[in-house]
Order: sequence, then C-alpha cells, then structure tokens
Amino acid sequence: MRSFFLIVLAVLLLLLANWVVPAFRNWLWNESDISDRELVEHDGVPVWFVGNFERILAAILVWAHIPDAFTVLAAWLGAKLATSWQRIPVDSGDAKLNRQVRAGTLVALIAGVISVSFGVVAGLLFSCAFRG
Repeated sequence: MRSFFLIVLAVLLLLLANWVVPAFRNWLWNESDISDRELVEHDGVPVWFVGNFERILAAILVWAHIPDAFTVLAAWLGAKLATSWQRIPVDSGDAKLNRQVRAGTLVALIAGVISVSFGVVAGLLFSCAFRG
C-alpha cells in the first residue's frame, strides 16, 4: 500500500508541475517587468513538451540511480538555454530591450531548475516506492 501511495504521489507531483512552473514563471515575468512576452516565447518545440520531457528525464535518472544524474540534468539545462542564447542581440542599443532579454534568460533558468526539481523529487518517490 505504501508503494502505491508513493507512486501516485510522484505522478501527481509531475502533473502538478504543469501548473506550478508556468504560474511561477508568469509571476516572475511580471515581477521582472518583462512586458514583451515574444522575447521569451517563440515558435519551436512546445513549452509543455519540453517541461514534461525534462521532468520525466530527471525522474528516470534519479529513480535509476544514475551516478551522474545531476551532471546530465545540468548539461540539459545548459543546452536548453544555449539553444535560445542571443536569438535577440543584447547589444541592440535599446536599454529596456537588453534588460528584458537578460531578465528573460534568468527567468528561463530559474523556471528550468524548478521544473527539473519536480522531476528529481518524483524520482526519489519512485525510488522509495520500488525499493520495497
């Protein structure tokens, strides 16, 4: 019964992240005065897909006790940020735009760390559930 409860809790945590992470990101955008959301939202792989992928990846790596799991997750976050790095030049001469680009990058990093953290906790719950 304990294992079933932990599995359900882990799955609920992964699902809850689909609401918590975007809500936190939107709040941080507002607090950071990022008015032009097109600076950080663009066409490409859907944000919900990337978020679910990174949380499931984190959960599997932690559950499987991969020794370098956190290195892989850090590399993932770095690669994710690098793919959109400088897509809007920071040296445009517009101070407000430059600040919004920098703030948007930090918001993306913070939201990514929080998103991956949900997957790590879920992976720990799965690990406890299947340990016996």
